[in-house]
Amino acid sequence: MKVGVAELWGMFLGLLGGALLGSVVAFRPWRALLARTSPVRPETAQAQVLTAMAGAMMVSVVGDSIARAFGLVGLGAFIRFRSGIKDPRDAAVMFVMIGVGMACGLGAFPLAVVATVFTAAVLVIFDLAGKAPPREE
Repeated sequence: MKVGVAELWGMFLGLLGGALLGSVVAFRPWRALLARTSPVRPETAQAQVLTAMAGAMMVSVVGDSIARAFGLVGLGAFIRFRSGIKDPRDAAVMFVMIGVGMACGLGAFPLAVVATVFTAAVLVIFDLAGKAPPREE
């Protein structure tokens, strides 16, 4: 499977668009202007951004294949109901990893690499923006 620069650029823009548009909704900047609103929990907002990115990637992986779509639903249900994930970011990262694995299984390695690098970059940004947990000594 040969992928050109235009296709890689399109994959990157899809992930970037998902992250940016997801950020607008997830972080809700308009809440700063409203008096009676509580701030959004960072973990929840970050999970929503990652989920938007995962959705952008899944559309590329699934395409028009009903079999892949049902496989994705089955994997998502398995992870959601059979794992002890407490942090919503971990659940969102799991969905991204499902997409990366599906892309690799399909031989769409450029998509898997772009998605992995982009997701890692977003997670680094989230980690740098977050507060470090207190250390117990």
